[in-house]
Amino acid sequence: MSLIVALLGKKCGVVASDSIKVSPEGIASFDFNKTFSIEKPQMICAHVGLLDFMGIKIEAHLLEITFESRFKNLRETINRVRSELIKKLNSSEIVFEERKVELLMLSRKNFSSGRYEIRAINLKPNPEKKIIGSSLFQVGKPKFSFPAIR
Repeated sequence: MSLIVALLGKKCGVVASDSIKVSPEGIASFDFNKTFSIEKPQMICAHVGLLDFMGIKIEAHLLEITFESRFKNLRETINRVRSELIKKLNSSEIVFEERKVELLMLSRKNFSSGRYEIRAINLKPNPEKKIIGSSLFQVGKPKFSFPAIR
């Protein structure tokens, strides 16, 4: 089980995650950073579940999607990230139901102004239909949020 946590206050926000990575042989290591920041647009992210695909870490996929972006706000960014991740995911690599991804993104609503908010993406493969389902979540008012994958 992995865990990501986001705490949202009126003037700040915090994102944290565990650092567990389990190899295909079932050996756990505790040095995999699942929390990272993106400079443009300015946000902090954390993810659990699938750690990489196509041989590339989730963080690198997000950096590529948001690189030189012209997104106006966090809502627009997360919608684009969701659609681009779904396009990139190879269904043959994600056939197991356990191979899902949850991603938290924390930033100011309009990146440089507005209140802080947390948005989340949940990507879950449906092996029977051979599609990748997705959900978006938002935490708008200051409170705790504890999404986790079991």
